[in-house]
Amino acid sequence: MERSFGIGDIAVYIPHLQISLDTLIARHRERNPQWARTLARARRRTGQESLRFPEPWEDAATMAAQAAAALLERMSEAEIRSLRYLVVGTESGVDQAKPVAAHVQGMLQRAGFALSGALSTFDIQHACAGGAIGLASVGAMLQVSRGEAGRGLIICTDEARYAAGSSAEITQGAAAVALLVEPEPRLLKIDFAAIGYASRDVDDFFRPHGSVAARVRGRFSIDCYQRAVEEALLDLGARTGRSMAALLEEADLFALHVPFRSLPEESMAGLVQRHLDLDAAAAARFLAGRQFADGTAPAAVVGNVYSGALFLSAAALLAARHRACRSALAGQRAVLVAYGSGNTALAFSARVGGQAGAVLESWSLDALIDQGVEAPLTAYDAWIADYPGRRGAEPAPGQVPVRRFYLHGIRDDGYRTYRYAGSAG
Repeated sequence: MERSFGIGDIAVYIPHLQISLDTLIARHRERNPQWARTLARARRRTGQESLRFPEPWEDAATMAAQAAAALLERMSEAEIRSLRYLVVGTESGVDQAKPVAAHVQGMLQRAGFALSGALSTFDIQHACAGGAIGLASVGAMLQVSRGEAGRGLIICTDEARYAAGSSAEITQGAAAVALLVEPEPRLLKIDFAAIGYASRDVDDFFRPHGSVAARVRGRFSIDCYQRAVEEALLDLGARTGRSMAALLEEADLFALHVPFRSLPEESMAGLVQRHLDLDAAAAARFLAGRQFADGTAPAAVVGNVYSGALFLSAAALLAARHRACRSALAGQRAVLVAYGSGNTALAFSARVGGQAGAVLESWSLDALIDQGVEAPLTAYDAWIADYPGRRGAEPAPGQVPVRRFYLHGIRDDGYRTYRYAGSAG
C-alpha cells in the first residue's frame, strides 16, 4: 500500500524587534523628504504596516534552530529519531560552504534533542522558493524510501534587507518557519506526484556576493511573480487533469508567497476574474469566502520573510479557517504556490488532514505575531548595516533570553560558533 506524505506540523519563530513604518517614514522625512514620499507611496501600494528584524546575536542559523526546536518539543523521542532529512531553504546563508542545516543539527543536539546521526543535511537556495523545493524533494524521497517510514524537517529561514530609502525598504523582515514532513500527515496531505512548475532566467531580483542588501526591479519583479504563479497553476491543472477554472473552483483554501500583503491579493483577484469570468466584486467575494486575506495579514506586520513567506501565510490561513470551520476543516482542498525570484514557482495540491484541528489547537501563532517590541532606530540602523562592530561579538551576560540559540562569536578565521542559553535555573 502506497504511503501518503505531507506536512504534519508547523512551527514559527519571529524575532521580537520591530519598527513601525510610521517611525521609519518620519525619520526619513527629517533626513530626506523625497525618501519619505517614496516610502509613503510604497506603503499605500503594499499594505505594509511594520517589519521585524533580529538581534545582533541572531542570524539565519539561530532563527532556524529556534523554529526547529519549537517543532521538536511537540514530538516524541521516537519521532525525532525517525528524522531522515534536515533541510534548510534560505537565501541568507552564513557560510559559502557549510550549510545552515549542519549548524542547526549541531545546535539542536547540543540543546538535548536526540537527533540521529543517520541524517541527511543540506541547504537549498532559489531566492524565496528554497523551502518549497526542499518540501517537494523530501516528500518525494520519503515516498520512495525503503524500510520504516521516515520523517523530514524543512526549515525556511531568512533576513530580507534592502537599501535604505528604496521603496523596497518597507518590505524587509525576518523569521523562520519549520515544517515536519511525515507519513499519513496530520495537517496537510500533499500530492507530491503532481506539482506544477514554472521557471525562467530573469534578473527581477538578486543579491550580489558581498552585499547584505538584495536588488529588486520593482514593477518587473511583480510581473515575473504574477506570470510564474499563473503558469505553475496551469501546469498543476494539466498534471491533475483539471482546467484552471476547475482548479480554482474546487479549492477551499489558497496560500501564495507573500513578498508584501497586496501582491498575492491582487494576483489572485486577477486570476479569479480572468479564469472564472467574474467581475471585481464577485472575485472579492470568492476569495473572502475562502478567507484568503487571513493568510496575507501576517506579512503586513512581520514583513517579507523570503523562503518562509508562503508557509507563514499557510499557517495563518489554516489557523483562521480552523476558528471558522472547526470540524468541517478536515478534507478541505488547498492550493499552495511558492515563488522564487530569478525565477521559479511551484504549485502544490493538498488536502487538510483529519487531525489538523488538534495540531492547530497546539499553536500560538497570533501571540508570536503580536509580540513585536518597538525598537530604537539605532538598533534598526545597525541591522541594516549588518551590525558593524557588533555582529560576532559575544553577547553580554543576561543579554540572551533563556532557551535561545545565539551566535556566540565569529573566530579570526571566519568560522561562526553557536551556543544555547539553556533553561532558567
